[in-house]
Amino acid sequence: MTPTSFTQLIAEDVEYSRSKARAKALFGPLCISRLVNPDGFKSNVAWWRRHILQAARMGILPGPGRFSVQGTNLVEACVAAGLGEPQGIGCVLGEMVSQGDLITETTWKNEASWTGWAIEWVVKPSASWVLDQAGMSGEDGKAFLTQPLLLTHLIKEKADGVMEKHHHRQIKYPVTDTIYSLKDFIEASRQEEANANLSIKDVKFLMENLERRGIVRVEREDRGQGKVDLIKLPVHPGTFPDPITEADRGCLAVRSTLDRVDNQVHELQSQIDRLDEEAKTYVASKQKSRALMALRRKHRLTSILEHRCSAQGQLENMWLKMREATSDVEVLQAYEIGATTLSGIMTQGKLTPDRVASVAERMQEALADHAEIDEAMRLGIHGNGEEEGAEELERELEEMICVSPEAKKKGVEDLVSNLQDLSVSSGNEAILNQGEEEGRRLVEEAATIPLPE
Repeated sequence: MTPTSFTQLIAEDVEYSRSKARAKALFGPLCISRLVNPDGFKSNVAWWRRHILQAARMGILPGPGRFSVQGTNLVEACVAAGLGEPQGIGCVLGEMVSQGDLITETTWKNEASWTGWAIEWVVKPSASWVLDQAGMSGEDGKAFLTQPLLLTHLIKEKADGVMEKHHHRQIKYPVTDTIYSLKDFIEASRQEEANANLSIKDVKFLMENLERRGIVRVEREDRGQGKVDLIKLPVHPGTFPDPITEADRGCLAVRSTLDRVDNQVHELQSQIDRLDEEAKTYVASKQKSRALMALRRKHRLTSILEHRCSAQGQLENMWLKMREATSDVEVLQAYEIGATTLSGIMTQGKLTPDRVASVAERMQEALADHAEIDEAMRLGIHGNGEEEGAEELERELEEMICVSPEAKKKGVEDLVSNLQDLSVSSGNEAILNQGEEEGRRLVEEAATIPLPE
């Protein structure tokens, strides 16, 4: 079960709940054991520190704000829950200040200027060292019980979370989507469920932390330390926002006016609906004069509403034009970058029309030379092959011509003789004799064919 209060978190701790001796040591005067039992002192301080930081991250730490710790609030919470009065809370808070977990609000404010920073981190530490040597430092920590202390690490964590949420948005128009009024920044910081209960003071701590780290730019009233007028966030993670310009101020002014007009339109419409219902109620109760009065007010408000709606439409159109102009500026910048890059590439690679023409001409000459060489090689190789092939054909033809008529006749007679030697039946003898006569006739005809010269 998740604890819902700081005292419940302590009461459910194993060390506290299972050992009365341990609980007594934790709630006793811790500063006395600093010199007598240093290890025990460090262990007790570490226990309280762990629970204070855990409760702060869970949002259940009693105090004046989400990021603030006040010793008296912790003591009162423990006493009210019946856990007893922790006598060493001041000492614990003092140790947390020395370790950098906590910082006084005075120190936080002084860090905003170089003079304040020098006082807090040069003058005061030196004076503290002198007091320590003189035994006058007030080691009981009572000085930290009554003043609010800030959880610097938690402020940084939450501020980083706000920026992460901002970068998860799709920033389509950097000029208009990265500027905030203080009200807009507070609403954006509270969008996350864990930050829903942040006070205005808490959100200002987040803004100041981001500003001091250079992550956001803040413009205050009269360019001084007064009321916050404009907050500008970076476009991409890990980058710093551009300086605030007149265009940023103009965009914020138009958007703020548009928001106010939109609220007025909703309010007027709500009043008109209410007067309409009142008029109907008066008519039902036969209060004619009151019904007429309600209708007159309704008509006046309707006229005002029409003017406000007209102004709202014009402002919305202007806002869209501003966004469109922002997109046009980005496109133009992209064109300029592309043209510069392309020129650089061509210059670096010496890509010029004359060079291209020269290379093309040399390529044509090389191809022509290669074609001539290839033709010469082809004629030289294939020419010898054709002559050898022709000679081979001539020899084969001569061999065919050299066959004499006597050789042809002898070949036919040998064929007939072989046929006669075959053993045949008496039934086929007539057919065989007929074939023999036909063969002799063919031989005689072949012998009369003149041979080519």
